[in-house]
Amino acid sequence: MLPIRLTLEAFGPYLLPQQVDFTRFADKFLIWGETGAGKTALLDAMTVALYGRASAEERGDMEALRCQLAGPEQDTSVEFTFSVRGRSFRFWRRLRLVRRRKADSGEKYRLECGALELLDGGGERNLMQSDKAREQERAAETVIGMGYAQFVQVMVLPQGKFERFLTADSSEKEKILKNIFRTDRFNDYQESLSRSFRAFDAQVREREQAMEAQRQVTDMTNALLKKNADMLKQATVETARESERAVVDIETLKHTNESLISTLDEVLQIQ
Repeated sequence: MLPIRLTLEAFGPYLLPQQVDFTRFADKFLIWGETGAGKTALLDAMTVALYGRASAEERGDMEALRCQLAGPEQDTSVEFTFSVRGRSFRFWRRLRLVRRRKADSGEKYRLECGALELLDGGGERNLMQSDKAREQERAAETVIGMGYAQFVQVMVLPQGKFERFLTADSSEKEKILKNIFRTDRFNDYQESLSRSFRAFDAQVREREQAMEAQRQVTDMTNALLKKNADMLKQATVETARESERAVVDIETLKHTNESLISTLDEVLQIQ
C-alpha cells in the first residue's frame, strides 16, 4: 500500500483543515516533529479512515479523537487516498453534529463513511453495499488484505508497537505474512488441484470397480461354459454307450430271427 494524500479537519491536534500530499516526497521519508506536534495523529487519521480506530486501540475511535478545540458545528473528518497494486482508493469518515432537543445535554454526532475505487478517466466505484461503518471496514480488509489488528502491526507500526509483531506467536506471524503476500491464491490453486485429483481418483476407482465386476461376470460365464461343456461331454459319452448297446441288441435280434427262420424251414421240410 502506498499513501497518496491525507486530509483531516478537527482531528487530534489539527483544528483547521490540513492536507498531506505524499506524492511530493521521495520513496522513503520521515515524519518528524517535537513531542505532541501531531505525528501519531497522522497515523491515527489513516487507520480511522480505514477501520474507524486509532493506530493504538487505547486512543479509541474517531469520536474520542475529535479535536477538543473544535466548536459543536465543526465537522470532524479524515480522508485517505492510497494505492494498492496499481489501483487507487479513497476512504473517508466524517462526524456531523446531530441536532438534539434543548432538554438534552451535550452533543451527539452521526458517523458518515465511504469507500471508493478511483477509476481511470475520473470515475469512481463504490465499494460498500451499505453505509454502515462495518461495511467500510470490510471493504478495507478486502482491498488491503488485512484487518485492523494486522494493519497496525505490520503497516503502521506506531511508536513502541514494533515489538508486537516481533513477539507475536508463530501462528499469528504466519497469518499476517499470508495476508501480506496473498498466499490465499496458492491455497485456492492447491484446493483446485485437490478437487481435480479427487475427481480423477473417483473415476479411476469407478473404472476399477467396473472392471472387477466385468471380471467376475467373465469368470462366472467361463465356469458356466465349462460346466455345460462337461455336461455335454458326459451326455455324449452316455449317448455313445447307449448307441453301442442298441447295436448289440439289434445284432442279437437279427441272429435270433435268423435262427427262428432256419428252424421253421427245417420243420416245414420234415412235414
